Amino acid sequence: SEGIPIHLDSLGHRWAESTWSLLEDLVRRGSYAMVGCTLPGRWRRSLDDARRAIELGLSARVVKGEWQDPDDPGRDPSSGFLELIDRLAGRARHVGVATHDPELLVRTLDRLLGAGTSCELELLYGLPARRPLEVARRLGVPARIYVGYGRGYLPYVVGKAIERPWLIWWLLKDVCAGAARRRRVPAGV
Repeated sequence: SEGIPIHLDSLGHRWAESTWSLLEDLVRRGSYAMVGCTLPGRWRRSLDDARRAIELGLSARVVKGEWQDPDDPGRDPSSGFLELIDRLAGRARHVGVATHDPELLVRTLDRLLGAGTSCELELLYGLPARRPLEVARRLGVPARIYVGYGRGYLPYVVGKAIERPWLIWWLLKDVCAGAARRRRVPAGV
């Protein structure tokens, strides 16, 4: 396992403490090159968890978050996202910025890059990517695309499209723009 990074995602508020126990154990054992965690902007507790991540030397992935905070169900995920970025900027080992929102991405990367923090854009395959990738390219930030698989992935994507019909329009615009760019590229290039 030496040299292999390991990352623990946030799968629900009720499992957060047991996830942190496992993260602390992994760091104590020192068997992995890099240990990382996901911090949801939607959870108030994530600000304290960001401090823990910094103290443990973890890489952090910041997401808006799928699940509400039971103690603060009205918490705005975008505001929480930026609060986490401010907490991590200049202090975290590495920050994965997981958002398809180009405006939020610009604000986030400006803060991280301004503080000299190692960072990258992280996108989910199947969601609109053209505009966030343009932002990352313009700012010189690497991008990673996550490809979901297995039985749980299709209902997740379909559920997102039903909840947010504008995602379908956004995806179609990206597909059409990509097709138009490919038609403009000369043969053999």
